[in-house]
Amino acid sequence: MRRLSVAAVALVAACASAGAPPGGPEDHEAPQIVKVTPDSGETNAQVKAVEFRFDEVVSDRPSSAGATVSSLFMISPRNGATEASWHRSRITVRPQKGFRANTAYKVILLPGLADLRGNVRRDQASVLFSTGRDFPQFSIPGRIFDWTAQVPAARGYIEAVSKTDTMVVYLTMADSAGNFDVGPLPNGPYLVRGVIDQNNNRVLDRGEKWDSLTIVITDVRRPVELDAIERDAVDSGINLWARSSEG
Repeated sequence: MRRLSVAAVALVAACASAGAPPGGPEDHEAPQIVKVTPDSGETNAQVKAVEFRFDEVVSDRPSSAGATVSSLFMISPRNGATEASWHRSRITVRPQKGFRANTAYKVILLPGLADLRGNVRRDQASVLFSTGRDFPQFSIPGRIFDWTAQVPAARGYIEAVSKTDTMVVYLTMADSAGNFDVGPLPNGPYLVRGVIDQNNNRVLDRGEKWDSLTIVITDVRRPVELDAIERDAVDSGINLWARSSEG
């Protein structure tokens, strides 16, 4: 049997270690959105569900304990619970009661979606479309604070409830600095509520910190501030303590 010299063995080993491992380089990138249907900005959209398509297979188990794929999405305005269906590299999202006619919608993908290797999306993404001819002109920007801790309330849950039609509720989630912008929505009076939603169920539960105020939107977008503290009055998630302001 012919034997390799020590130098030859070293050369073979060096060549072998210089190459990439089988299967290509290890993936450390979170799933990226490659397409959303309908397109953002689309009007007169005929849609039964919104589809988010990714550049790889995503996990049907979000990174947060107890979370579901549906809990990673918000549909504003609300029309029943958000329902999401997993299809390997795409997820379809719809409101339980369907999309209303002549309504502008924002569908939000929250942080927490992971791929099969555990790489997690840390950013929020959204698509805005209308089932009617145009979009409302207004929104409500603001910031929510944890008053007790004296810090911004990262990922605080925000609702803006139309006081002319309390069945119309706009939703959003504050970012890591407590900033939010809920809408688009038409002018009029709104009850704006913010909750430090500890169990992520999007309901105001006893012991959770919250704040609310009433704002009347006329022709400006004036920022609001919510100072969340623990309060006594809770009635099925509806705040009984509402401050009033004109805007």
